[in-house]
Amino acid sequence: MLNNKKLFLIIFLIFLGYNSHTMAQVGIGTTEPDPSSMLDIQSVVKGLLIPRMTTVERNNISNPAEGLMVYQTDNTPGFYYFNGNTWSTIAVNWTVDGDNMYNANSGNVGVGTATPASTLDIEGSLGYQVTTITAATTLDNTHNVVLCTGGEYIVKLPPAAANTGRTYFIKNINSDGSTIFIDGHGTQTIDGNIGYALDAYQAVVRIASDGANWYVIDQSIPITSYVLSTCDGAIFAWNDVTNPITGKTWMDRNLGASQVATSGSDAWSYGDYYQFGRGPDGHQCRTSSVQIGQSTTPDPGHGNFLNSYPLHWLNPIDPNLWQGVNGVNNPCPEGYRIPTREEWVEEINTWTSNSGMDSVLKLPYVGYRWVNGSFNGTGIGGEGRYWSSTRFNDINYYNLRIKNNQSPQIGNAGAMIGYGCRCIKD
Repeated sequence: MLNNKKLFLIIFLIFLGYNSHTMAQVGIGTTEPDPSSMLDIQSVVKGLLIPRMTTVERNNISNPAEGLMVYQTDNTPGFYYFNGNTWSTIAVNWTVDGDNMYNANSGNVGVGTATPASTLDIEGSLGYQVTTITAATTLDNTHNVVLCTGGEYIVKLPPAAANTGRTYFIKNINSDGSTIFIDGHGTQTIDGNIGYALDAYQAVVRIASDGANWYVIDQSIPITSYVLSTCDGAIFAWNDVTNPITGKTWMDRNLGASQVATSGSDAWSYGDYYQFGRGPDGHQCRTSSVQIGQSTTPDPGHGNFLNSYPLHWLNPIDPNLWQGVNGVNNPCPEGYRIPTREEWVEEINTWTSNSGMDSVLKLPYVGYRWVNGSFNGTGIGGEGRYWSSTRFNDINYYNLRIKNNQSPQIGNAGAMIGYGCRCIKD
């Protein structure tokens, strides 16, 4: 038999060996715990269950260590850890469903802030997906900011019904001025229209879906400026408008007008009255003086309205002064010109009523200025006369005539009469 001393030594050695093993790694379900772990639990049929307790029980833990974790069973159940000062939840209330992730909580989400004041409160920079396209494209959920270049084409929006709340920023960066047409998708509209045209370089629009159609939330259309040589010396500024049927782009107001017409009799929208073929030398101003006689040069050298009735104001006659953007006396700003007779016909054939105010051009009833400089009896507020650049004969040139309750007509008149002008983009 072993004596007491030998028995004690054996027991001590066994205990020492066991204690040294427990101070190393422990494996449960494995004989080879991972070298980086103190405790490695492996199973394919069971999980790890940590202490479960109520809020009161959790709060009764004496001097909890930083990092201590429990599962709370009441109030807002979930995993909680002690951060050194208080108990915090580590629950993440996001649901992953396929490629989608969502949070159904009624509270706010903060990025860069612990006190979000909105459903999504981002205190920092916000990044957008920017895509440059060069040809016809149907937008989808991979697009956000869309830059359009490479010429004229159609950008098609996705179905509004399947994209409630979706918003696109679309910008025209065609430096050559090519138009980008935006299609609302089939029978769906954009602000009630069949489409939207970004017809100016650097024009941009933000469009959103309400679940049925698309709507313009805001837009920015660069304003082109042109300083008139006379009158009040003000800057003449305008925006472009495009007839969606003809595709032609026009100024949105009469040459010299201070605003787009709000009605057919809006005097601020009448603009200036030009004698055919003359440049903006001052004669077009409503209050310009009248001088009897003709000029022998395309530039008379003064700003008087010439009363040369029944002759042309210019002798010898030059019928090419308003022909195209390079016409000697083209009164329109660079890149614009007086429309031809055919262009007026094409325009009025798209109208759904006799009123020029119902068209995209918003043409007011400017009347005209008679050869003696008078406006008496010339139909101001009740009819409108607008020059074309097309010649009828040596003295007379075609013009558009609109009047209340009458169909638009193409007539002709002497070059010495003062008519309104609406410029078209070349």
